[in-house]
Amino acid sequence: MAKKRVTMNKVREIIRLHEEMGLSYRKIARALRISHPIVSQDIAEVKAAGLGYADIKTLSDTKLLELLEKRRNETERYSKLSERFPYLAQELKRTGVNRL
Repeated sequence: MAKKRVTMNKVREIIRLHEEMGLSYRKIARALRISHPIVSQDIAEVKAAGLGYADIKTLSDTKLLELLEKRRNETERYSKLSERFPYLAQELKRTGVNRL
């Protein structure tokens, strides 16, 4: 079961604590009661999108989520994998093919 994504308010707070307060990932995680890999991942996603706290504090939750999800779906690894989906779907339809 996948974990729930942190709220956009927490993402904003993560970025604020990192940029304005200069806290480490672990201190931010402890303060917000979330895991430090989530803190690291959210900071990396915001940096990859070229945004800072000044940019994201005025964005709506839906717009911020849209920007972060867009970055996540543009990864090179996913694009290479998605090219193989039609072939894999065809192979799974064959008789005697396991889904292991």
